[in-house]
Amino acid sequence: MSRRVKSQTEVEQQVVDLVMQLIHELRSTRKITFNEMGRLYYKNVDDPDLTVERTLVQQIILLLRNNNHQISRRLIFSSLIGEVVGIVVFNYYSPILDDELEGMAREKVKALLEYSSTRDIDIPLTCLRVEGTPVRIGKVTFHAVTDEDKITEWWQKVKLNYAGDSETEVFSFGRVSSPGDWEISLDFAQAVVYETLLILRGIGFPFISDDVNQFGVVNEFPVWPNRPFRLHKALETIRIEGSSGVVTRIGPPIRIWRLNNDLLKDVDESIIENLNHLLIADNDLGLTKMQKKFLNGVRWIGEATKPDALPARYLKLATALEYLVGGEPNEEHLTTRGITATLAERTAFLIGKDQDHRLSIDREVRKYYGIRSEIVHGDRDEIDGTEFAKFGSLVRLIVFALCQKLSYFKNVNDLQKWVTRLRYS
Repeated sequence: MSRRVKSQTEVEQQVVDLVMQLIHELRSTRKITFNEMGRLYYKNVDDPDLTVERTLVQQIILLLRNNNHQISRRLIFSSLIGEVVGIVVFNYYSPILDDELEGMAREKVKALLEYSSTRDIDIPLTCLRVEGTPVRIGKVTFHAVTDEDKITEWWQKVKLNYAGDSETEVFSFGRVSSPGDWEISLDFAQAVVYETLLILRGIGFPFISDDVNQFGVVNEFPVWPNRPFRLHKALETIRIEGSSGVVTRIGPPIRIWRLNNDLLKDVDESIIENLNHLLIADNDLGLTKMQKKFLNGVRWIGEATKPDALPARYLKLATALEYLVGGEPNEEHLTTRGITATLAERTAFLIGKDQDHRLSIDREVRKYYGIRSEIVHGDRDEIDGTEFAKFGSLVRLIVFALCQKLSYFKNVNDLQKWVTRLRYS
């Protein structure tokens, strides 16, 4: 039997009752002063003297947040617990009657339940240049930093907090329309920008095995990953070189990635349009199972372009391949051919132009996925950079082809039926 959804009036009354209970507990025990109210708030602090009171505070916060996702724990605590509970409990000289207290609490609770807000938030990006007009990808619009931006307080904060040279490395920012109070909206904007940058990497960042300078949110990656070493005296057969006792190995040079000319130059506009649709609707209700699998596949390609051991990056590409074209359909369309054969066949039909091309792709997928198995089972611990780059390019081709055909497939069953029809046509 489904649980009845409570009305706002019922929720309001329940929260007010909890607030009044908290006030009575604090008044009767007087375990803390007003300046110690923070002891009721911090979740990871063990405070056995305030077990009852801390439980009530958490219940209040949970109940309000479950009924309004636009308010943060911080706003609830400062607005309701701090301004109502704290002030009245520790106002010993002018006690307030319970009826008046309940009215004050109800007014705050009602405001918190009805609170709604939307604002634009700009997040500075490093080593990414936007050429010309702003570029919209999903929920993020990428803007170039202008001279007008550089006379604002925001830019002064960027310069103060950025580890590198903001004038030569911070050229753009991502703007997100974010719901909620400032803390909720910040969390939302950061998550959306990180997500969109990951998708951008998945569709456009080169598959380079060597270390290369990264783009991203300011301070997401070390700007100068230089490493100092101390060299002790060498035991040499022949002395043919001299070296200092301290050597600094320099990281990759700074590179500025151009959004259009470097990252999106090989991406068809229709693919960007389809991705925008998916990213804007990216939630549990707005996407089909196949669309969710597709986005997860692109995310894993993005992860594979980040700094890591090359075998680990290779496994991330293999994971992307499985997300994109893997998965077992129901019994009616069961392949019973093994995962490698299934991945190879689906990839061949998605991106193959003719029979010879499909056979070539089938062989490539079997080869590259076989390398994945060797890594997982401990039979291989090194990856050739060329193999990594070719595998990455192949998986990205799947992204481009599948993105154009996603409207055909709601789930893996649809994908397998499509492949089966082509196989026997």
